[in-house]
This record gives sequence, structure tokens and C-alpha cells, in this order.
Amino acid sequence: MRALLKKELRSALPFLMLVLFFASLDWVSLSLTEYPEQFPLSKVLTEEHRTDAQITSFIMAIALALGLLVRERDEGTLAFLDGLPVSRARIFFCKVAVAVGVLWLIPLAGFLLNVTVHALSWTSLNTSMHWGLLLTAAALDAVACVIYLAVGLALSFLRRFALLALGLLMWVWVLLRQMEIPVAPLLDIFSLGDPVFEGQRWLVPWPKLAAQLSLAVICAGTAFIAFQHSGDSAERLVARLRRWRGSALLAGATTVLITTVWIGLVYYWIEESDDKTREKVHYTPWSTARANTARYQFLYPDDRNASVRELVNRADMVEAKVREFLNAPALGSIVVDLVGEQPRHAGQAYWKKIHMNLSSDGAETDLDQLLAVLGHETAHVYSDHLSESRLSDKFESTRFFSEGLASFVEYHLFQPPAKLASLRRVAAVTRARDEVKLQELFDDSQLTRKRDRDLVYPLGEVFVAALVKRHGAEAAGKLLRAFARKKAPKDLRGFALWQDTFQACGYNLSETTDGFLAELDLLVAEHRLFIDSLPRLHGAVAQGDGHICVRVSHEGNAPGKIVCRFRPRADTEDRFYELRFAEKGNSCEVRSASYQERSFWYQLGWWIEKEASQVIYGPWVEVLRQQ
Repeated sequence: MRALLKKELRSALPFLMLVLFFASLDWVSLSLTEYPEQFPLSKVLTEEHRTDAQITSFIMAIALALGLLVRERDEGTLAFLDGLPVSRARIFFCKVAVAVGVLWLIPLAGFLLNVTVHALSWTSLNTSMHWGLLLTAAALDAVACVIYLAVGLALSFLRRFALLALGLLMWVWVLLRQMEIPVAPLLDIFSLGDPVFEGQRWLVPWPKLAAQLSLAVICAGTAFIAFQHSGDSAERLVARLRRWRGSALLAGATTVLITTVWIGLVYYWIEESDDKTREKVHYTPWSTARANTARYQFLYPDDRNASVRELVNRADMVEAKVREFLNAPALGSIVVDLVGEQPRHAGQAYWKKIHMNLSSDGAETDLDQLLAVLGHETAHVYSDHLSESRLSDKFESTRFFSEGLASFVEYHLFQPPAKLASLRRVAAVTRARDEVKLQELFDDSQLTRKRDRDLVYPLGEVFVAALVKRHGAEAAGKLLRAFARKKAPKDLRGFALWQDTFQACGYNLSETTDGFLAELDLLVAEHRLFIDSLPRLHGAVAQGDGHICVRVSHEGNAPGKIVCRFRPRADTEDRFYELRFAEKGNSCEVRSASYQERSFWYQLGWWIEKEASQVIYGPWVEVLRQQ
């Protein structure tokens, strides 16, 4: 085995030298064209820089793979190796291991370069070395090398036709992408290492990684089987093709095709990169500033200091109100991250960290709204601590209460009465249409399958209001502490979980739910005029020409804008919903390429911006796909 490894290392020596040459070229280029001490991660981890590294790895991997296995047959050494006391499987894995080792020098060299320039560019604003980002980039590049090698090995047995087949496969992928076939982005082997960040965290594309690793396994398996069965019969077939009279013509045609295919690909990529009509995102450079209060630590862009100053001055007042309502002991400093933006939430809380959105540059900051959101998210932080994370652990059964409690804090302690009325109108409409089901509120998966999952905000707020009305302001905090009791059963969920928790507090769940429904009935009576002005929406679905179209109808006048959203499955995460506003003719349309299951779902709603706190959706509707 040792002799075999030495043989493969000698064979791979030219590629090893080439890898080291490219690595040294990166260092020389950086030294001559840039200032290494002014080359931070924001420049190192750009998409352009990462794409260049991927292309280099791809070319090296394909060049190495095309001769790795078939060279033994071409040079006549396969028969000699078969005569040695070593199996072809061992030969295969030895070759692949040496090739992977050589290719992995590319991401290793890139990692060392990135670490060096990052260390040289260190400033006082850096709080750490960002090893997570650096290692993630290197790991994704290493996986990409394996994928490239596996694809090259599978094609290598086609010999002179390998480059033609590779070019044709790339054109097939281009066609799939133009047709917006859902699987096409998953098979983009050059985008696996593209930098996508959430704050300072690299979002690893796990579905794409799984798909491409599966492709690599299939390709490597194909190459292994072909290597195992390559022998005299295959050699005779090759010799017969070479003696064929038309072999010269075939070779010439193959050369022309390879040239044409690859010139076409290069031209296509140049056109793609030079497309000036595409929208581009431009990022304004800024550094992070910090501000500390007795209860919070704020992180925000330093150019938004004026917008954040008043929020910081009044933040401790928000924390005091929340803590007083929940009768909770003070926590340590809560981190509030105002850097970045979340498209679907005004804020989110995780343990002792809150992420909130600032208004976009140039937009006037709504201080009262920021304080209300801070109160909402601070309530989540204290809820998790008082319940010792049991509320989060039982998410499916407790989400409506968790969001309802935070909404109660937000709207009763920090929002004006008009905002509370807009929230409760949504609850009143839902109750009037007989769409409030307790079993769904106690099981979030059921609610999400049938209705708008954001109903937990208005319905949860009314539930907490009914709880406070019946048992006093201390009831919410008492329930949270009951979740954390040491002898609480650990396997309860749904009604059973809530019955146990209420009994531990000396409360009656049935009385509270009766009060909740009674409060909803009062809201229906209070907002009857609004409910009557809101006609029900009906959809008619048409499928064809690569599109799914929902034509919406209703009686009476339209009180607002019609919204339709689509999902491929009942369990699709809401961040993947496609939302459309009704256009002329009250129709909403999406491409059918994203909906490949046996059925799809759509949901219609009214967006009445000033009257309701959120879109008022009807139930989800499932429709069978037309084949």
C-alpha cells in the first residue's frame, strides 16, 4: 500500500507543483495590486473573489480527474497492477485519496491567505478573529473540490468525449435554470461557496450541500464501477473504434463540437456578467457602534447614532415596565442588535439577545414603534427565563401564548389605543367567521396548516387579556413560573400541558377559555360595522402555460387590497411563501415551476393598512396539480 501511495504521489507531482504555483500567484498578486494591511474580510469574502477561487479549483479538479483512472489503461500499467496483491478497489481509493489531498491544498492555501490578510488588516473595531467565517469558507471550498473531482472521474471514461459531455451538461443546466426548474439552483456547483450572511453568521446552504454531495456520491460510484470493469473488452472496443474508417472524421467532428460548446459557454457567461439591466445591490460601508444602559447593550451602525440615541435613553424604562408586569427578577445586560434587517419581522428574540430593524437610511425613525417592538421582544426574553426555556421547548403548544403575551405587553404598555383596536379587529373577524378553534391554538402545526399562522398575535393577545381580567395582572408571570417547576411532567402537550400548568397555579383552564371566547364575542359586537364591510373572497384557479393563476371574486365594494399567497406544501416555512397583490381583473399569478408536488395551496386576504394590524386572511385552500 505504501508503494502504491508513493507511485500516486509521483504521478500527482505536476499537479501539486501547479497548485503551489497558483497559491504563490495569489500572494504575489495581492502584494503587487493591493495593500495587504488594508484588505479586510469584507473584501476577501466577496462573491467575485470566491467565484475566482471556485473556478480555479474546478479547472484543477477536472484536469486531474480526466487522467486519474484511465491513464493506467492508456499507459498499459493496469495489467501490471492487477498482477500485484492489491485489489482494484484499493487502487481506486488510493488514487482518489491522493487527488483529494492535492486539491485540498487549494482551500488550505486560501485559508492561510485569508487569515494572514485579516490579521494584517486588524483594527480596533474587530472583536474577534472571525474563525467561524474563515473556516466555513475553507470547508465549503474543500467540499466543492470533492464534488468537482467526482464529476470529472465519472466523465473521464468517455476519454476524448469527456469535455464535450461536460459542456453539454452545463448547457442542460443553463436550460433548466432559464425554465426556472426548482432543482436547477441546487445543482449550481459553482455557487456552493457563495457568501450569504445573516449579520455576521454565514448561512450554509444545507439543501444545496446535500444535493451536490448526493451528486458526488453518484458520480464517484459510477467511476468506481467503471474502473472495476475496465479491462480487455473495453480495450478491444477502443481499438476497433480507432481502426474504423470514419474515426478521423469522428475525431474532427468531436473537436469542432467541443470548441463550439465551450466557446458558447464562455460567451454566455460573459453576457451574464455584463448584463447591465439587472438590479444590483449596493452596500454602504459603515462600522458598528455600541451604547450601554443599565439593562441593555445596543449594537447599531455608527451613522445612525441620531436615530438610536433617544431609543437608548428610554430603553431602561421599557425593561422596567415589562419586568414589573411579569414580576420578574432583573436579568443581566440584554443585547439589542440593530445591525442588518429582517424582511418578515420587526424584531426577534433569542435567549438574552434581541434583533430589531431600524428604518432604512433617510427614512424617519418612528421612536414609539421602536420602543413598542423593544417591549415586545423584551417580554419574550423574560418569558424564556421565567419558564427556564420550557415555553420554547414546547413551541408547538405554547406559541400562541408566547406571542400573545408579548403582544399584550406591546399594545397595552407601549402602543396607543388605536393600534390595539387595529389588532383586535383581526381577532373579531376571525371569530365572526367561526375560525377560532382552541385545538388549533394549542397545536401550532394545525393552525399553520389551516389558517394564517400570524393569528397567534391578535388571538393570543385576547387570550392573555382574558387571563388577566379573570386572575389579575400577576397571572401571566405565575403561569411562566409554573412551566419551570421541577416536578412538572415533561411529555405533556396541547390541552394536557395547559391543564397541568393552570392547575399548578390554582387556575381553571376551562373558565379562562370561556372568558377568552366571551371577550371575542364582545369584540365582534364592537367591530360589527368593520366585519360587515369585509366581503369574503373566493378564488377560481386556472393552470397552464407554465403558470398558476387565481382569479379572485367578492361581493360589494373592495375595502382594501386583495392579497394572495402560495405555498407548495402544507408544511412549507412561511419565509418561502410567494405573495402576490391582485392585478387587473383581480388575478394573482405565479410560475408553476416552483410547485411540483401533487397539489399546492393558496390563501386569500384583505390588506387594509389603517384599519387592521395585519393582512386578514381566510383559510388555506389545497388544489390538485394538473398533469
